[in-house]
Formats: sequence, C-alpha cells, structure tokens
Amino acid sequence: MTVLATAGHVDHGKSTLVNFLTGQETDRLKEEKQRGLTISLGYTYFDYEEKRFSIVDVPGHSDYFKNTISGFSNVDGILFCIDSTQGWSQQSEEHFLSLINLGINNLIFFLTKTDKKDIVFGKNELINKLIDFKEINYSLVEFSSINSDKKSVQKIIYEFFNKSVSNLNPPSLWVDRVFSIEGIGKVITGTASKNMSFDKVFVDDQQTQLDIREVESVGQKLNSLITSSSRIAISLKNSKSDLKKGSLLTNQLLKETTYMLIKPNTDTDLFLEKGTLRIYVGTQTQIIKNLKTIKVDNKTLLLIQLEK
Repeated sequence: MTVLATAGHVDHGKSTLVNFLTGQETDRLKEEKQRGLTISLGYTYFDYEEKRFSIVDVPGHSDYFKNTISGFSNVDGILFCIDSTQGWSQQSEEHFLSLINLGINNLIFFLTKTDKKDIVFGKNELINKLIDFKEINYSLVEFSSINSDKKSVQKIIYEFFNKSVSNLNPPSLWVDRVFSIEGIGKVITGTASKNMSFDKVFVDDQQTQLDIREVESVGQKLNSLITSSSRIAISLKNSKSDLKKGSLLTNQLLKETTYMLIKPNTDTDLFLEKGTLRIYVGTQTQIIKNLKTIKVDNKTLLLIQLEK
C-alpha cells in the first residue's frame, strides 16, 4: 500500500480530485456538506495494477490546520492541488512549508480547473515557485474533473510513486480516530509507518502492552509486520484503554519528557512574538509553555518546554 494525503488551499479541488480518483465522497459530516468544505479527515482508496493507494483528504481552511497536519502523519507523498484560476494562495504556502518541515518530499502538483477560461497560474509559474526547493521530488499535472481521464491520472500517480523513495520513519502509528462499534468495542485508526509490528505495541509512555483483538487494513486482516506504510484499524480487547486522538503507538518503550530542542529553518524572532505557540507532532498538538533561544556551535536552536 502507498498512503497519500491531499494538500492545498480551501476550495482548490482536493475533495473533487479524490472523488474523481476513487468514486468516493470523503466529506461526510453534515456541516461539511452545508459549508462545502472539508473539516475532518476523510479516508478512501483506489487500486491501479497491483498497487493500492490509500488517500487521506485533509481540510484546506486555516481554521482546521490542526487536522490538516494530522493527515500528513506517516504518508508516502502528497497530491497537492492548486486552483489555476486563483494561483498560489495562503494555505498553499502554509501546507507546502509544513510538508517541507516534515520531510515529505514526494509531491504531485495538480493544477486544477484547467477547463476554465480565466487561467492565471500555470506550469511556468509553479516551476518558478519551486525553483529554490532542490530537495523535493515532484511532478506537474494539469487537471480538470470534467475533461481529464481517470485511468490516465491514476497511471501518472502509479508511475510517479513507483519510482519514488519515501523517508523511513521509526515504526509508529499516531492515532487519528477513536470510536466504538457495537459488537466489536473500541476501535482506533491511524497511518502506520513501514516495518510497524503489531506483536508488541506500546502507547505513549505507558509501560504495558496494548491489548489488541484484531488489526485490519482496508477491510483485510493483518498478521504482525507490515512492509509498507498503511492505513490501519485496530480493535481492542479492553475498551477501557486510555487512548485518544494524538496517542502514539510504537514497538518500544518511551520515556516522558517535557523539553525539546528544535532547529528552526526560519527567523527565530518569529517564535518570540506574543501569542500562543503550538507544536504539531504526529496527530498530537501541544501548547508551548516556555521557549528560549540558545546558541550551539554558532547555530541558533529553540529550547521549548511542554506540558508533557
């Protein structure tokens, strides 16, 4: 399995692209349908040749940026949508810089709504935007939900990610949903990184193993080890387990910490401005209690203190 996430400004065509590729509607909440925008994360997939592509559809609106960052956790690459009639917008920039910071370097850019007459942003403008980002592996696709051919677009995605190499994260799964199913009990979902084993799973800094009933990926039962990043659903034997969105599942015991060192890739003065600062780690979000800049070997680092 290859796990992809969407990215891009609100109303630039992310959910339309996902629906085009999969035939599935990912905006299922009543408020999403009323407002015509994605709020929560949506999940679906399509198959091409021998490969399955699982897609996490993320919100583009700035109010739901926390959910957006959650959707990028452990993915292999990105389907990045840019409305060719509007161009590179606010969330285009925020999503792009977030992906660069997270080390997600495999991106297919979709210039959407190319059937419209009032085009203001095309391939040349995008290439110029990306000229300084030598580390990313990308492809450009001109896309119209009306005129594009589904199999051709699926083939482009298949061939691009067949040749791409994803960063290898430590075996991990950040929980993005927790719910109950009658007759089954508590279920958690998330994107598991390559080489995650489900024989021995620990949660956060808890010292006991997670009591797992069954592990599934897109309706198929799994044994122990996965060899590629995968969307995972885990049903638990003990419904009293203290699991929530943001919980971290790993194959090793972890220790609690309240301090982190961060190497910023932007002006550190931005972090010293007044206002609430948050840190996004996997699907977890925490408010930064205290922050100091320190010098190490002529490099400026941020020392931050968290609740936990």
